[in-house]
Amino acid sequence: MALYYSEKKARVAEKNFIKTFRNRGVPEEIKTVHAAAGCALADILVEEKIISSKSDWWRLVEGGGIEINGSVVKDARVVVSGEQLVRIGKKRFVKIISN
Repeated sequence: MALYYSEKKARVAEKNFIKTFRNRGVPEEIKTVHAAAGCALADILVEEKIISSKSDWWRLVEGGGIEINGSVVKDARVVVSGEQLVRIGKKRFVKIISN
């Protein structure tokens, strides 16, 4: 990576990669979405273009690819409440803040 970026940026990217993927942590920069309490999580993620469709949502839930605050989502009709950290697959993270 140091070929394309400065040495400092390469080290920061490497630390973030290790923290996120090897240690299953949360990256430092994640998208934050504000939504009304009680809204369906699937609707919010499709509306914000984080996932492509509700069919994609159902496939992710059935495959165990959605986590909320570290717990795997088993019910596809989950609604948002409070502040939740959503992990979609291995690479996508979203912080949902409901009013």
